[in-house]
Amino acid sequence: MDSLKHLATNEGKTVICTLKRPSLEAFAKLDKICLLTEGRMAYFGDVSEASQFFSAQGFASHASNQNPADHLIEIISSKQKSKEEPSKSIAYVNIRKYIREISKKKRSFNKYLNFF
Repeated sequence: MDSLKHLATNEGKTVICTLKRPSLEAFAKLDKICLLTEGRMAYFGDVSEASQFFSAQGFASHASNQNPADHLIEIISSKQKSKEEPSKSIAYVNIRKYIREISKKKRSFNKYLNFF
């Protein structure tokens, strides 16, 4: 991860990689993340804002002794089903609602609705 971070920060390169269950140290070196659930984008943005985003959706914040990456993975892989849409997870339905609410306020978010 140090080599990839060096390429991004010191050499101005864009680095895209897939991480499954990153360590706390590896996760801390990321600038932006894209989280997918059920084949759709659940979050794309700054790592530092991901927890706030999911907290705004009603999901619990991660415990101080918990790796934030593990917590985010738990949220997006939730097996709880929505009462409104039984074929979808609660995370998927809540996130989709949030994106639609934002799109009403900011039309620039319309490009994200194509994923939902």
